[in-house]
Amino acid sequence: MPLDWRAIGVEAGGMPRGTLCYGPDHFRLGQIIDLYGRQVKLMKCDDFTRTWYEQRREEVGSNQAYPPPPPPLPRNEIPARDAFTIGSDEDTIQSCKYLIPPKPKKDYVKRLKNEGHVLRYKCRMVTRNPVDAERIFVIKFYLEDDTITIFEQMVPNLGVVGGKFRNRMLQKKADFSRYTPLDFGVGKTVVVSSYKFEMLSADNFTQVWTAAYEGGYEFIDPTPKITGLGHAGIEDPHEAHLRESREYRESRESKK
Repeated sequence: MPLDWRAIGVEAGGMPRGTLCYGPDHFRLGQIIDLYGRQVKLMKCDDFTRTWYEQRREEVGSNQAYPPPPPPLPRNEIPARDAFTIGSDEDTIQSCKYLIPPKPKKDYVKRLKNEGHVLRYKCRMVTRNPVDAERIFVIKFYLEDDTITIFEQMVPNLGVVGGKFRNRMLQKKADFSRYTPLDFGVGKTVVVSSYKFEMLSADNFTQVWTAAYEGGYEFIDPTPKITGLGHAGIEDPHEAHLRESREYRESRESKK
């Protein structure tokens, strides 16, 4: 390797004859050498190299201490969600970890374990408005993906048309955290989309599942994927809406 690589030209057949090159006398521990423009410091040598220099009564030097490692690079922190955050939590996390974010992975284990398991609560709206205080709702919490849907039952002579009050979607608390089964229960209040609801009752499935969840033992559904609320003492909101509409039309026709 030439001592002055900048002074030699590029010729066919390699370096010109008589070019000064590095030899054993140029290598000493702690010395900095120029290797084609890169400054390299000699730190340590093996036992064979040190013995070779000692046999020639030359001092190769003492081993050098390596400098401390550089501080770790700052890691991307997942920003806190606010009202102006676009996309779901999974999308936000992927955007923080990757330059080209891949599609978020779904929790298929949770989905398969809780498929068809829905917590249903009969609720009333907590408000000072006397009309809204008489409205009856059914809140459904889907355990497979933590989504919530709200259906309003028709109350006769109230002047409010029942039906779907909130579509099934992922709702967030005031602190932008997700709802969990612990947030629901008979006698508890929950705020969904700025509306405050008090839970009055629950169906049989919800009561049994909640007892197993709070007791710390695994819930085994003897009749999985049961739809409707009639078996639990709570009428299905959609069926109740159709029945009440049919009864209302029949009463109008009977008065004519």
